[in-house]
Parts: sequence; structure tokens; C-alpha cells
Amino acid sequence: MIAEGKDYSFEFQLAAARFYQNLLYQFYDNSSYTDLWTRKTLNRLTEWGIRDASGAIVMLDENLLIAEDSYANEEVEKEYNQIYSEYQNRDYNSAQVKFMKFISSYPGHTLSYDALYYAAECYYNMGQLSKAMEMFAKVIDFDRDKTPDALLRLGHCYNALGKKQEAYEYWNRLIDEYPDNYLTDVIKLTFTNIRKQEEQAFAAASVPADKEQKVTLKYRNYIQKYKQGDYRSARKGFASIIKKYPEHPLAYDALFMQAESYFQEGKFQDAADTYHAVLALDGNKTVNSLYKLGQSAEKQGNIPQRDQYWQQIIDEYPDHYLAGVVAGGDAEIKAQRVITRPVKTQPRKIPTTPVTTDPGQYQYKKALMDFRYNKYTEAITGFKDFVDKNPDHRLAFNARFLMAESYQNLGKYQKSLTLYQQILPSSGARRSENLIHIAQNYIALDQTENAVNILNEIKIIYAGTFAAAQANKLLNKILGADNE
Repeated sequence: MIAEGKDYSFEFQLAAARFYQNLLYQFYDNSSYTDLWTRKTLNRLTEWGIRDASGAIVMLDENLLIAEDSYANEEVEKEYNQIYSEYQNRDYNSAQVKFMKFISSYPGHTLSYDALYYAAECYYNMGQLSKAMEMFAKVIDFDRDKTPDALLRLGHCYNALGKKQEAYEYWNRLIDEYPDNYLTDVIKLTFTNIRKQEEQAFAAASVPADKEQKVTLKYRNYIQKYKQGDYRSARKGFASIIKKYPEHPLAYDALFMQAESYFQEGKFQDAADTYHAVLALDGNKTVNSLYKLGQSAEKQGNIPQRDQYWQQIIDEYPDHYLAGVVAGGDAEIKAQRVITRPVKTQPRKIPTTPVTTDPGQYQYKKALMDFRYNKYTEAITGFKDFVDKNPDHRLAFNARFLMAESYQNLGKYQKSLTLYQQILPSSGARRSENLIHIAQNYIALDQTENAVNILNEIKIIYAGTFAAAQANKLLNKILGADNE
């Protein structure tokens, strides 16, 4: 028995509270209770802040996350995994709501701690930094295995808000308290990227004339290494151009060639990740990247994924020569216009099945052509009608994205902003591009503070990419306007 008025160690309280909660969950029916021990149990849990006087579960505190054995773990874990799948699919708004509901439903379960952390991640990925910071702080208070991750994220939040001193405090705490954690290396790299970005901020927006020739010569040198089959050296060279000269026009080509180098080295997943980065920039290598993403998927044995990428070429770029290639032409035609060493592959036959003529495909293509010919009003009408009739179509996201861009091009910034925000959770590889558009709309609407927050977030999350370079340019313009 526990003597009244006596102070017990925290460890003892944990053990006793576990027993009390199990007892309560077995005998307390949430409507009435008359059993003496049930009343004593409820009183003790109320005293320790685990339940309120009515028996309702209160919000998380340190003693609350202890009763994982009190629930049917299999069902709870299944529910948690379903919510986590939504998080992995970047449906952050829905996942955040469900994570918080999970915490309220199972406050004593071990997974409630993980749910708390990932709810904070959802807020972070939706750009709601203040709410994210509040949740990450709670994660740190529990001092469990997600503490290093929360320290890292809190630093990111403060840095995105321009509060570098506070950001450095959390990051230094991560380094000091968790020197063996892999995130320590991540944050050291973050420090390096921030220093580079600060140095770039003082540099001119364009590369000086003497550097222009230097960058071009370097790029040509790495192209030669690539042609000679020294893919590793070429890849590192292209990476150096991207990091040192992110705003130079050749940096985009260097990014594509970095992906090509990975592919030739047989590092197909790294190649795919880099091709996705090229896609996010929506430049003249988009179709080539889709083609090579299909080849990368094929190399990894994922034929359905290959067909999906190649179908996208047919749907969105029907006039491109690669559309003919993937629809049944010569499969070994090179996907880029530079001379490369061809990948040795086994002869294969690409399916010559005609392109599916689903009801919405023609309508999407018509709207896409209107968009490409700057007929934005017609494009909006076409895309909207397509989405209304085909909300689950594989091209529905593209239609919404291009509709938002059409509004932006017409100067209807509030409509564009609202639509970009709605599709942000499902943006996937185009998330950084989406955020850039959101920031541009904020600038056009004179909501400078919101734009700065988004752009600073891009600089941190996508450090070393073209998205970060674009964010840097926009920030320089904002700062320049403020100083006039």
C-alpha cells in the first residue's frame, strides 16, 4: 500500500501508475464507479495529473506515456500505421488531425509519443512553424528517442523565421548532448550550407565575367570525364558546380549530368532521386528525366513504375520524340542530346499497346495546349472541368498545379495562392517548386513577412538546390526593396 503524504521516487510512481491504470481500465466503465479501489485508483491518477476528477484522460504529461500494455496493442498499432502511411504519402493535414486524435484516444500508449513527434512534423511540412515548434518542444520535454530529431527541427524552425541565434542554440545542444547520433553530422552539414548561403548573399546576383569562363571550362572538363567513362569524377565535378554556382545557367545541366553519372555507375536509386530534383525545376530536361526515371525503375525491377513514367511522357509531351520512343519506337535511342556511353542492357521489347483513350485524357491535353500557348483563361476552364469530372485521375494533380500557375500568370494571386496551398500536401517531388510559387504570390499580395518565412524555409530544407537559389534571389529582391 502507498502511504498518504509520502514523497515517492519518479521510478516508483511510474511503476505504481502502470498498475493503477491497468486496474482502472479493467474496472472503470466511464459512467459510474462504486468500487473502493477504483475510486482510490482514480484519485491517485488525478493527483498525478493522469486523469481529471471526472475520470477523463488529460493532455500528455511525463507520467502519461506509460501504459502501453493497457490497450489491445495489435489494433492500436494497426491504426497508428494507417495514419503513418498518410504521413508518408505527404497527406499532412489529414495525418496531423488523426495523430492528435490518436494521442487523445491512447494517451498511455508508447506510440502516442511517436504520434506527437509526427504531428509536429506534419505542422512543419505544412509551413505552420509556430504550431510545429510548440509540438517539438513537447517532444523534447519527454526526453526520449526523438529528442535529437526534435532539436534538429526546432533549429530549422527558428532559422526559417530568421532567428539564427535560437536556431544555433538548439543545434549546438544536439551536437553537445548527442555527439554519436547521426543527426550530429547532418547539423554540421547544415552549418556548412548556411555559411555558404550567407557568403552567396553578399555576392552579386550574376557570376562575374572572369568566373563565367571558369565555370564553362569546368563544365566542359567534367563532360569530357563523363565521355571517357570516369563517371565518379564527373559526378563529383558536376556536384561542385551545383554547390558553388547554384544560380549559373549551367548548374541545371550539371544537375542532370550528375543524375546521368549516377545512372552509369549503376546507382539507380541515387540517379532517380536526382532526376526528380531535375523535374522539380521544370526545365528543358524534364522529358529526358522522365525517360531516365523509367529506365532507373526498370533497372530496379519495377516495370509498373517504368510504364507510369513513360505514360506521363505520352500524356503530357505527345509531340516530343521520346513519346514515340516509349510508345513503341527504338528503345535504345539516347534520352539526351550529348554524346554518352550507352548503358549495356539486354534487348527488350517495349509494349506497343496503344495509348489508353480514357474520357478525360483528351480534355487534359487540350487544356495543356491552351496553357502552353498562354491562353490561361481557357486553360483554367479546361483544367477545372477535367478535375471536376476526374478527381482521382493520375493527371489531376498536374491539372491543379497548372491551374494555379495560370491564375498566377493572369495576376489573380489570391486564387493562385489558395490553390497552391491546397495541393501542397500532395506535391511530392514538386513541393519546392510549389513553395516558390506560394512565396511569389505572397510577394505579389504585399504579404512580405509570409513570403520571407517560406523562402527561408526553402533555403534550409532544400539547401544546395536550385530551389534554394531561387529563394535566395527572391529574398535579395525583397531586402533590396526594403532598403530603398
